[in-house]
Amino acid sequence: MSTPVLEVKNVSRSYAINKVPVHAARDVSLEVYSGEFAALAGSSGSGKTTMLNLIGCIDLPNSGDVFIDGQNTKLLSDKGQAKLRAHKISFIFQTYNLLPVLSAIENVEYPLILIGTSEHEAKRLAKEAIAKVGLEKFEHHYPNEMSGGQRQRVAIARAIVKSPKIILADEPTANLDSKTGKEILDLMSHLNEVEKITFLFSSHDPTILEKARKVFRMQDGVLLETINKQK
Repeated sequence: MSTPVLEVKNVSRSYAINKVPVHAARDVSLEVYSGEFAALAGSSGSGKTTMLNLIGCIDLPNSGDVFIDGQNTKLLSDKGQAKLRAHKISFIFQTYNLLPVLSAIENVEYPLILIGTSEHEAKRLAKEAIAKVGLEKFEHHYPNEMSGGQRQRVAIARAIVKSPKIILADEPTANLDSKTGKEILDLMSHLNEVEKITFLFSSHDPTILEKARKVFRMQDGVLLETINKQK
């Protein structure tokens, strides 16, 4: 079998809140392979967002290791982790996190500019990404001129534009109505199937968990089970 694009080995993370230790992740191990459509599932406080932060190099584990594309993130310097995030990991947030002063296509170009892509190439790739999410007619609109669903499509285009190894999506449908949320989920599923883009969601949305083909169920920081529904 191929090497996983994401490998989490015996990861634990605790925090002190009012001097009381809170164990957000306890000895978690999991794997995600290239092209998978996977989800971390659990109620609020289950540890799924903590795991997404550890995987995305936003936080570091107290013990254990996280490997992205074979690289142990714990062994990287701050600069090395930033470079890994810039080139190999993309994020989709429930609040979109678009830059309000940039148009849709400029928001999509932005991560490419940060990694040194030429202006001409960034524009070309951004136009391709915008087309893949069906927003060609809105590429010059600003975030405040678009609906929530359109803004999330821009966020998806921004996530896929640099061809990352994995996209981490934190409750990406939480701020959308059920119809728009289903459309956004169908779009991401289509990109997974056609473009072979690897997704890992953090969600308690039953629609996402039904669509995901691998589900990691978490509770109180513990990985209870892995449900593999791969074809």
